[in-house]
Amino acid sequence: MGASGESSPMSPRDVFEKYHGFVRGYDIDRVVNMFAEDGRWEFPFAPVGSPSVLGGRQEIRTFLAPLYQQARESGRRILRYDPFVLHETTDPETIICEFAVQGESADATPFRRSFVQVAQIRAGKIVRLRDYFDPTGITAEAGARR
Repeated sequence: MGASGESSPMSPRDVFEKYHGFVRGYDIDRVVNMFAEDGRWEFPFAPVGSPSVLGGRQEIRTFLAPLYQQARESGRRILRYDPFVLHETTDPETIICEFAVQGESADATPFRRSFVQVAQIRAGKIVRLRDYFDPTGITAEAGARR
């Protein structure tokens, strides 16, 4: 807490680490609420037929809800992020994160997905998230379950 009794604002690093804690738990309400009301989530390498931009909390929720439900119902778990490296930039609102999600499906089949995310965070909320990853593995995995 600051001298006036108010809590100190979270740094972009703190916000992003908190956000990813909610992602690991498939906690859609907390994930969505980490975004600004008009926050944008961009997927520069989105496969054909998938959105390349999600605008606003409701659109983000609509996109994530079936993915999180499918993950929970299938028993897929995120075990850890290894590595999880945050880079600060010359813009105090922007951070870059490199990480690999490591987890397992219900039958204990391991999976690993690598990501790079560039986040702009203002007043404790994600205002823009650019998500760079190879969607092939996720697309193939989803198709195999259909």
